Amino acid sequence: MSRMVSWQDLDPPEPLADLRWEEFRRGRQVDGPPPTAPVAAFVSQTALDAMRDHATSSPGAEVGGILCGQAYRLEGTACVVVDASTAIPALAADGTPVHLQFTAEAWDHVFAERSRAAADLEIVGWYHTHPGLGVFLSRTDRHTQAAFFGQEWNLAVVLDPHSGDIGAFFGPEGVATAFIPYAAIAPAPQTPSPLGPLSTALALGQPASVPAPALEPTRPALGARGIRPGSPLARMLLTAAGLFAAGVVILAIEGRGRTQA
Repeated sequence: MSRMVSWQDLDPPEPLADLRWEEFRRGRQVDGPPPTAPVAAFVSQTALDAMRDHATSSPGAEVGGILCGQAYRLEGTACVVVDASTAIPALAADGTPVHLQFTAEAWDHVFAERSRAAADLEIVGWYHTHPGLGVFLSRTDRHTQAAFFGQEWNLAVVLDPHSGDIGAFFGPEGVATAFIPYAAIAPAPQTPSPLGPLSTALALGQPASVPAPALEPTRPALGARGIRPGSPLARMLLTAAGLFAAGVVILAIEGRGRTQA
């Protein structure tokens, strides 16, 4: 038997941060002028792919999940742009062809996954499917939207896995709005400098962190190996030293004889 979900009143949400349209577009492949709708739903390609994969995995029963991201108020306008960058499927939700219930177990999984993969993001809405029924919000959907996603900018995304249609709605009333997918722009790779990390760091105005050159191991001196007395090497060295000394003596004698003569 599924546990019941208990809800409590939370502190009023903080006002949305203002953001210029050009700043919002930065890092997203979004063209054109700023939106004029009260709320504009921007959904990353990653989140869209996750929702579609979840939808097509269950063509005969409804599935759903939550959307995480950020919401901003466009500077100088009354428009709120919602960036739904991550979709988290509620894998433990109970679904039928015409109904979806988010059980306590489903919420447990969703919140645990959010803590793991999207802890720095806000819950900005939810999504669910209408297999073969089209894209709209039913009376039950509107109740869910008003009860659990009641902010003026909270999103409700609906997908029909049979037709491939998708739509977005916002606010407690579930008003339809534009659904705008975007592809994040990956940072351009830096070209390694021919002078190594030092010149790259200087060019970027960053502190240089240059690794120390690798040092080749020093060969030990002959004496460091140790020569055992009586060993062949010791006898050979003693013989060589003796011959050298004898040669020095002979040269000294010959030199003295020449001097006397």
